[in-house]
Amino acid sequence: MYGSMANGLAIEQSDVDLAVVGLDLQGDLNLHLKEMRRLSDQLSCFMKNNLTSIKFIETASVPVIKLQVDLQKVHQRISKKDAAAEQVEIEESMRFLGIDITFEDCSKQSHIAASRINHGIQCISTIQELCMNQPTLKPIVLVLKKILLEQNLNQPYLGGLNSYSLVIMTYAFLRWFGTPSTSKNL
Repeated sequence: MYGSMANGLAIEQSDVDLAVVGLDLQGDLNLHLKEMRRLSDQLSCFMKNNLTSIKFIETASVPVIKLQVDLQKVHQRISKKDAAAEQVEIEESMRFLGIDITFEDCSKQSHIAASRINHGIQCISTIQELCMNQPTLKPIVLVLKKILLEQNLNQPYLGGLNSYSLVIMTYAFLRWFGTPSTSKNL
């Protein structure tokens, strides 16, 4: 797991970012995309009753499988199998879980353009360090993430801004202009 959930910058609507690691795809983008398509097809078949959507976005800067899981349906299926399970109605705002899946090629001979490689796992410690060095970074980023979400500007493959870029830009702003002073009027 990487991304906002892993580094503590998730908002309620944040998705879960998962990287499939340990793959030796010989740096072959076609093989990379073929294996991602295969996983996407398998997930479609296996989870068809629990998914509200599945998209394989191979044209994204980092190819990604985007799932939308209906947690109410998952809970109902588990409850049917376990008679002792309590029937719970999941709150509508928490009912759907987004999951983004990427592949990380561990091959030493990767010829895939650097921009198409997922560096999310390596970024976790960097973001945590930035948050420790700049205590106001986290609350500001969380507010900005909510604003971007409300304006539908939080999906990079649709022209929006990704969380990592938001963190880096906000950190640079705070370093350049200083930390905002606290005020009773805020």
